[in-house]
Amino acid sequence: MGPQSVPRGFLRMYVLALTQRQAETGYSIMQHINERTRGAWRPGPGTIYPLLKTLAKEGLVKPLDVEGREDSVAYAVTEKGNEQLEAAKREIFEGANENKPQVMMGLMSELFRPDQYTSFFLRHYRAERELFEEKVVQLNPSERESVLAEMEGILESQISWIRSLRNKKSGNTP
Repeated sequence: MGPQSVPRGFLRMYVLALTQRQAETGYSIMQHINERTRGAWRPGPGTIYPLLKTLAKEGLVKPLDVEGREDSVAYAVTEKGNEQLEAAKREIFEGANENKPQVMMGLMSELFRPDQYTSFFLRHYRAERELFEEKVVQLNPSERESVLAEMEGILESQISWIRSLRNKKSGNTP
């Protein structure tokens, strides 16, 4: 995954999110991204350190001295940084409620032959399912139950469609 495959402004928002959880050094941010992406994306020092300086200059993060480590600076998000991050997350969430992602995926699907697109879809579906599972267990029990009930309905509908298609192929009727 090259830098061009990462949406513009994403790294900025991601660094704010990391420093929102705990103070981070430039090195720890690079390590975290490398580990989380399994080496697929590794923004280097020439990207991370100037970004941290810019975020600090804008008042979105503040530098903290790290005890016992010469020239090591950790950054923590500021209230202004929290506000900007929350606004960006709202914008993404609200945009996801529109048809735009589905329309763009429809256009993208036209680039591939059916066998290529279905392979692409299945690979990404597996990865998304793993992320979904990771997040759903973090929900409180009532939210989790609601989300799981909705997911169950979606999956039951998909299974019904799959069985219908497979029965047509084999000549069986449901």
